[in-house]
Amino acid sequence: MGVFTKSFVAAVVCVSASAFAAPVTYTYNYANQVGTQVTFSNISEIDTGSVTALFNTPGVSANSLTFSAMNFKALASNGATDFTDGQLNVTIAPNQPNLSIQQINIVEAGDATLGGIGTAATYAAVAGSIFVTVSEINHVAITPITLNGGVAFSPNSGHYALPLNSGTTIWNGTFSIDIASQLASMNLSPNATKVNVNLDNTLSAYSQLGTSAYIAKKVLNGSSIQVVVPEPASLGLLALAGLLGLRRRA
Repeated sequence: MGVFTKSFVAAVVCVSASAFAAPVTYTYNYANQVGTQVTFSNISEIDTGSVTALFNTPGVSANSLTFSAMNFKALASNGATDFTDGQLNVTIAPNQPNLSIQQINIVEAGDATLGGIGTAATYAAVAGSIFVTVSEINHVAITPITLNGGVAFSPNSGHYALPLNSGTTIWNGTFSIDIASQLASMNLSPNATKVNVNLDNTLSAYSQLGTSAYIAKKVLNGSSIQVVVPEPASLGLLALAGLLGLRRRA
């Protein structure tokens, strides 16, 4: 069973005798999760715009870290706006010395609902960025290498507005990075053995008088981080690719 600890940070800046409070951020730390061939550790989230955990306590299935009880949403009505941001951090390492992290896939899903009579100024949107940092190759620490990218959302690139998207729209987001291939292209061994993933998600909702906008990651199939490790038959090929890379550098 996962456990978490919670803390928050707030900042206040005074200008001309007026105080402006920065948005409060909450940090949640979760217990390690051990998968079939990898371990997920240092799991934490930093949230803005919500007093409760957004991703919430994770679970594990095979080599995937899963989130199924999320509270990740934004809701606005009658001219109001809402913005929710959550950063998820996790370190991933193989459980066995002869395995490496070859690929990481991230899947997200949710829905957006727009109501009332309005223009495109009433909308709901989802966005996300990902940074994957390799800190060990063949169980040896290296100068960290960061690989980044964005989540591809569909339909309509994650942006839903009146009147075209009136009602409820189901959205999906996907991200995939082939770590082994990218390392090999740098003339490095493709055997990453420690990787940190930083996933930053933003949900926003904007409304007009008489309209409403709502967007959320859903409970079922809400979000998962899947790690791909080499099949036994491919371990020799990866080792050979690493050796060739070292020879090219020499």
